Amino acid sequence: MIEENKRAKEDLLKEKKSQETLIASLKQDEGKFTKQIRAKQREANRIDKQIEALIKAAIAESNKSSTVKNTNTSSNTFALTEEAKVLAANFTSNKGKLPWPVENGVVIKRYGKQRHPQLPNVTTFNSGVEIATNSNTKARAIFAGEVMEIQQLKGANKAIYIQHGNYITVYNNLTNIQVKKGDKVTTKQELGSIYTHPATGKTVLKFLIYKNTNRMNPADWVYRM
Repeated sequence: MIEENKRAKEDLLKEKKSQETLIASLKQDEGKFTKQIRAKQREANRIDKQIEALIKAAIAESNKSSTVKNTNTSSNTFALTEEAKVLAANFTSNKGKLPWPVENGVVIKRYGKQRHPQLPNVTTFNSGVEIATNSNTKARAIFAGEVMEIQQLKGANKAIYIQHGNYITVYNNLTNIQVKKGDKVTTKQELGSIYTHPATGKTVLKFLIYKNTNRMNPADWVYRM
């Protein structure tokens, strides 16, 4: 019995050491994954700053050249013509009914602050929605408007900004652009191809909505998103 107890104790000690090694390995992996996630978040934040800087500059330029007086004291709002006010009102009245910016796709990352599913201590923030779709898919305008800008983002692909009165929709991660700045576009008009990453094979559109400089949740605007 003494010998059996000794063997049982040795087995328990071996099992404990094995568990400790496994836990240490998991913690090491967690640290590695956490660093990768935070690096991706910093990159996303950097791109968001580029987008927001462009929108602010576009508002300033628009208001500078506009014959319409901006009654709002803020420099972060568009001075709208009567035509632009009608367009913005139409955009607002279609809230929750707007078409998707792709013909087929699924949201893989939603708007706002989210806790990582495998790493509960890690949270991320998404300024829009990320939609996975098929390769060779075209992004399309969700509403009539005017191409405000086509931006080559540093360290990323191109983004198209479409103005709908004081609303702006942004379609990021595009190549083979089919429109140019100043073009009038219609609902569901194709804008360009969504880039397929050669290493991952994933085709993902980052889609954002702004009212002036304020971020909106696209899921509140697009039908069943």
